[in-house]
Amino acid sequence: MRVEAGVPDPTAAAAQLTRLRDHASERHVSVRIRPLSAPVARGPLDRFTITIDARGRHAVFVEAREPSGLLIFRDREHVALYLRLFGQLCHDSLDENTSLGRIAAALPRRRTSPVVAHGA
Repeated sequence: MRVEAGVPDPTAAAAQLTRLRDHASERHVSVRIRPLSAPVARGPLDRFTITIDARGRHAVFVEAREPSGLLIFRDREHVALYLRLFGQLCHDSLDENTSLGRIAAALPRRRTSPVVAHGA
């Protein structure tokens, strides 16, 4: 999920940030902001997910422009490449607490207004 480029849509951006904040506490989720000032990542730049099964084996799922839309790697070379890339991205990103603080600060403050009953 990302805030789309183009015409800014504060409502959509707030919804996306709220979803990130709300799911950040899930065990399998890590939210880290990568500042625009971070160096350009070297390596594949398509979105990817690294998984580890119960036996400790890694698999990398890469969104691709292939007909299937997905590449799956289990070989050591590709897994090592994506683990290094993930490490680099984490190193260049804010830590989780700072990232979540930035998300909370960016969200509009909730405004509560009294409920008015019409026709009463």
